[in-house]
Amino acid sequence: MAKASFTQSGPVVIAKYEDRTGDLVTREFFTRGSYVYESTGRGERQVCDRLSTRGETLRVSEPLIEIIRSEYRAMRRDEDRRKA
Repeated sequence: MAKASFTQSGPVVIAKYEDRTGDLVTREFFTRGSYVYESTGRGERQVCDRLSTRGETLRVSEPLIEIIRSEYRAMRRDEDRRKA
């Protein structure tokens, strides 16, 4: 599994990891109400399962940094299954 780091600065969680091509990805997540959002270059969007844009919308049920770590691991497992 590629190296990843997760840091929290106030209400924002920053995830840094390498994508499948080896490029560094930096993503910023925050909550509004009971939902998880991501800041993007064009605004913001709700985040779904496995940190994707489709699926079940993530709801805040534990500390945000733990949600992002867990969904990152799920995203990587899904990518590994697709490779096999």
